[in-house]
Amino acid sequence: MTMNRTTTAGWSALAFVAAVVGLNIVENVGTSRPDPTASAGEIAEWAVDADAYLWATTLLVPMAWVFLTIVAATLWAEARARGLDPFHPLLGAIGAAMTMGTLSAAVAADAVMIATVDRLGIDVIEALSRFASVLFLFNWVALAIALYGLSRTTVAIGLTPRWLDRLSVAGSAALLLGALQSGLILNDVLPGILVGLAGFLAWLLYLVVTGLRLTRPFDRVGIPLGDELPTAVN
Repeated sequence: MTMNRTTTAGWSALAFVAAVVGLNIVENVGTSRPDPTASAGEIAEWAVDADAYLWATTLLVPMAWVFLTIVAATLWAEARARGLDPFHPLLGAIGAAMTMGTLSAAVAADAVMIATVDRLGIDVIEALSRFASVLFLFNWVALAIALYGLSRTTVAIGLTPRWLDRLSVAGSAALLLGALQSGLILNDVLPGILVGLAGFLAWLLYLVVTGLRLTRPFDRVGIPLGDELPTAVN
């Protein structure tokens, strides 16, 4: 049995969530990545024994990039095939690309630090760690853009319910508010970071619901999704 593009995108959305959850477990539970206000000595001590973190993140992030790209491209195609305004699909696709770009840069900074920690000065180690921490927060801006654009797209094509769209808009605002904390973190202050985490959970919920809906081939108004769509309206 061959999956059409929407079924593939549905499973990709669910796989992306699994990869992101796995990444967060590795970062916050398995290897306990130091928080952004950790001292240079604590960061260096963590980096020496962080090989598991290095391998897990460099494996999961490229996989997540592929999965999210499939989802964003599929939703763009579905919106275009219905002749919808391209603004929200484009916004969602740009946000998805920004998300993976900032996340990849943050993981790359950590990877360089871990792989060369025995050859780096303490100031360089601290700088790389702070750089990665700020990128993780800047990633919330990208997530806010992606969540808003994609949620407006899926509700427009009848794929997701309006309550999820409203929740996603609120989640986007929470992510943006959380990202504004980056300047404070550089000055060793950890403000209400839970606001951003609430938005992050809204992002994951949106992808789970969207993924499950994409695995079913018809939307609520009976218009076929995926390979059975009529010719796109230009």
